[in-house]
Amino acid sequence: GYEAEVVSVDPGNDVAVLAVDGLSLPALPSAVPEPGEPVAILGYPYGGPLDAEPGRVGGTSQAITGDAYGNGPVSRYVTSIRGEANPGNSGGPAVNREGEVVGTVFASAGYGNVAYAIPPSVVAEQLDVAESRVASGTSQENASTTNPVTRARETAA
Repeated sequence: GYEAEVVSVDPGNDVAVLAVDGLSLPALPSAVPEPGEPVAILGYPYGGPLDAEPGRVGGTSQAITGDAYGNGPVSRYVTSIRGEANPGNSGGPAVNREGEVVGTVFASAGYGNVAYAIPPSVVAEQLDVAESRVASGTSQENASTTNPVTRARETAA
């Protein structure tokens, strides 16, 4: 196994970036989610083997929700996906036919096969914060943190 260090956390958007020494895999490419676009929801539901479920992007809009710890309300951008997501899919990608990440799954509606994902632009902002911290030798534990929750660069679809 690998040890991971928390580099950046944004509880309002439910995004964390980890640094893993010795793991040299490239990041998956990303794309703006397009309404109606077919996707595969990837993950390890119920702790099982890797699973891919078909889905379709519904759209991206601003939502008022709780944060990753159940506090709130917070305002953030959320992409809806018509498709099945179960416990274990959280943190997994929804990828389009080109293999580009169009959302990072964080929840399901619990009915009607609706999943919710964080748009790539929100994740990209935390990756930028993480790269800056890694370059300066600063981790989440010893960095001053701010938590703006409406930093998405895209316009709601």
